[in-house]
Amino acid sequence: MKAFFNMYGAHIMQVGEIITFLAMVITTQHFMIALLQLGSAGYLAARSYNTREWYKTKFEKIPERACLIPFLF
Repeated sequence: MKAFFNMYGAHIMQVGEIITFLAMVITTQHFMIALLQLGSAGYLAARSYNTREWYKTKFEKIPERACLIPFLF
């Protein structure tokens, strides 16, 4: 599974963190935890996108990969 995410450029640590928070939402079924998960997922998505853009400005040739979720974003 890790090779799949590395091959397509997803950040395995950030995807794992999003899945962990999603599991907490399902387990607790609490509104505040859901807000925490949405905020965390938004922050991690923005961070991975900005990191990708930074790499594009600093290096001439980088592979075309997704920021966070393979084939989607």
